[in-house]
Amino acid sequence: MNSDNINAKFAVLLAVTAVSTSALFIRLSQAPSAAMAANRLLLTLVFLGPVAIWRCGPEIRATKYRDRAVAALAGACLGLHFLMWFSSLRFTGVAASVVLVSTHPLFILAYTRFYDRKTIGPAKLAGTLFALAGIVVIALGDRHGQTALFGNLLALGGAVAVSGYFLLGRQARKNMSNLNYVTHTYLAAWLVLAAASYAGGAPLFAYPPREWLIFLALALFPTILGHTVFNWALARVDVSFVSVMILGEPVGATLLAYLFLHEIPPAGHVLGGILILAGLFVFVRGSGSAIQG
Repeated sequence: MNSDNINAKFAVLLAVTAVSTSALFIRLSQAPSAAMAANRLLLTLVFLGPVAIWRCGPEIRATKYRDRAVAALAGACLGLHFLMWFSSLRFTGVAASVVLVSTHPLFILAYTRFYDRKTIGPAKLAGTLFALAGIVVIALGDRHGQTALFGNLLALGGAVAVSGYFLLGRQARKNMSNLNYVTHTYLAAWLVLAAASYAGGAPLFAYPPREWLIFLALALFPTILGHTVFNWALARVDVSFVSVMILGEPVGATLLAYLFLHEIPPAGHVLGGILILAGLFVFVRGSGSAIQG
């Protein structure tokens, strides 16, 4: 094992820790979900935009209209993902929300099965059944009734939306570098979220310094140090390693919620979460990847 491989695997571990902070920062913020997500992406673009222009300015200018359109559609899906997932954390527990939004491989499987007509192997089928059982356990065992059910549905909606982001991204990145692609998608996602914030009557920029520090933390940790590092690592380590390691996010998010928010998930969330994570583990080991695009 060479030093680059070791360094990449260590970077993945740090990235898992970074993305695990997302739910905590969302819970700490008092800003509306759309504005919070929009400003997370705005600050991310402030950091990445100049780098993108410097590193791949000619490529960005030469990008074909069709590739821009596909990347923009992927960004719209990403914006909807953020909107629904951020909102879900207002209604349900951190453990349930983060686990449910992590079920996107199942929706990608459904798409490839019914649209691409691909067969489902035994590992994928077993993993899917475990995960579906976990979703049912969380839904039936929630002690907060209709409010939590709505939050759980929002989290699942976020999983569906991010599935669209991954599927469209897989197409767009055939002709775009990663930095070019994320610049286009983050900009499109920001436009969707800014429009949602305006439609909801919430201010986009008028927030106190405390909120802007949270927006900055969301941009730096889960976005730049988290997902950007995952994309970097995919070129250096086996995709199955990254796919399995990213399943640590719900565990890390739940631990952080316990330590800083004193939130203890109910037994139904714990049991359902274990079933879902076990199912996703079997699923990604059988398919080789939970990260697509």
